[in-house]
Amino acid sequence: GFFIYYPYTGLVTIDLDTNLNITHIKHTPYTLQREKKAIMLNDSVYYLTGLYFSNLNELEVGIAKLSINEDTIAFNHSGRPGYVPDYPAYRKCMAVAGTNSVYTGGYANGDISCTNVNQKIMLSNYDSLLHCRWTRFYGGDACYSLFYIDASSDGGCVMAGNFKDPANLQNDVDIVVLKVDSDGIITSKSDSPLFTSHNVIVYPNPGQDYIGIQSGPQISGAVFYLYDPSGCLIFETRLNETYKQQDMTGKASGTYFWKVEYKGKIIDNGKWIKVNN
Repeated sequence: GFFIYYPYTGLVTIDLDTNLNITHIKHTPYTLQREKKAIMLNDSVYYLTGLYFSNLNELEVGIAKLSINEDTIAFNHSGRPGYVPDYPAYRKCMAVAGTNSVYTGGYANGDISCTNVNQKIMLSNYDSLLHCRWTRFYGGDACYSLFYIDASSDGGCVMAGNFKDPANLQNDVDIVVLKVDSDGIITSKSDSPLFTSHNVIVYPNPGQDYIGIQSGPQISGAVFYLYDPSGCLIFETRLNETYKQQDMTGKASGTYFWKVEYKGKIIDNGKWIKVNN
């Protein structure tokens, strides 16, 4: 997972032998960068993950399955296209839980100053061909960042990070440790009842001109409903992609209410605040 920026040549990866002699310097596949992680599966195949530019302005968490000759076996990315970036975990952003289960971790709606209460821990699970089984988001009414993930013996995952409450900055930063099962369901106990698992993130919140809806593939086909402050339904859409955006220009300011229905059940709900200049 070493990388160097060479002027005009882009991102490169250094291969080392067991004596740490340089054997090869090459361009990094998919230009994966920042907090990268590489895990060898055997003598000829490895996983590589890191920050992925889906285009010039859109940042997600990418993962590739590669041969030692850099032939692509599979590739995918988690997060969603959009102007608010998704970043990999700071220290370790990938963990392998078995022959058919690999995790990537990061945080959604990245905010360098961590003043955005919509920033949530993001965890995705893939099969061995990097088909995404699910992407879930974790957090509460604070700014959450992820530093480290590791697979657990039951096929789940342990995550460690921190959170900062913009409304209570004098308390600086607190640590959060979280355990989930193979379906991404929280199995550890939390001191904060507001720290929960989400299938959907709605943002920016507060927002003005649009509302963005980010979801995981595990709820593809779910229906998102948005109600105005008086309780009238003003918008509904089927979540067949991982990101949807709805124009909200001209709508009155106030607190809007949303819910997500999947297979006849309400699986997520919340509030979205619209502010006008």
